[in-house]
Amino acid sequence: LRLPTQRTLTREQVTLTENGAPPAGQIGVEAPGASSGVVLLIDASLSMKGEPIQQAMAAARAFMKVRVEEMPVAVVAYNPEQHELTGFTTDTAALNEAVATTPEIEYGTEIYDSLILAAEMATGQQLRRATVVLLSAGNENLSEAGRAETLAALEAANMRVIAVGFKSIRYNPARLNALARGTDGAFIPATPEEFVPVFEGIGKRLSSEYLLTYRSLMPPVVKTTVRAKVDGLPAATTSY
Repeated sequence: LRLPTQRTLTREQVTLTENGAPPAGQIGVEAPGASSGVVLLIDASLSMKGEPIQQAMAAARAFMKVRVEEMPVAVVAYNPEQHELTGFTTDTAALNEAVATTPEIEYGTEIYDSLILAAEMATGQQLRRATVVLLSAGNENLSEAGRAETLAALEAANMRVIAVGFKSIRYNPARLNALARGTDGAFIPATPEEFVPVFEGIGKRLSSEYLLTYRSLMPPVVKTTVRAKVDGLPAATTSY
């Protein structure tokens, strides 16, 4: 459940129904970062040389400023290899240090292998849900894994992809869009000048998402509409 602003949310403020009827038992309300986390996956290949990588790291710093302190974040730069700038942590000083300098630029890109690493990191952290913010032009030329294997790993880790597509000469938006669609994520095309506001927006969005849990009474074969209402805000609905 995404709120329009960062705020404290309690179960008493939430009304939830399935096909118009309340579910059994109490509704669980989990704050951002309670069992969720974020991996910032930053392209450090030749297409990012110069201003793009500088703006990418500025964007990562902007993300850190707006995240909720309870949310663990990991940062990985990738090219032909994956460079873990920091594992999952909520320590502000450690996160600021991880994004303070610019990673080394190298030829080659491993999007799929880097996403699999992100999924493995989230699984190792025992996160119930996770998000990878993938900054990339969409070019892929060195991964051992393919798209299907990558999507399977992300699904197993309950990890969605928010792909920020850098419009370079190697731009491949179709690949990034497919990764976002395949994980119920989002695809956001951006120029280097737009990296900072885009990452700020993503950070604010993730910092205002709550996880609602409940026990459903609906049989598996019944199409169900779930409606969640927070006091003072419009209702949100989804179906399964």
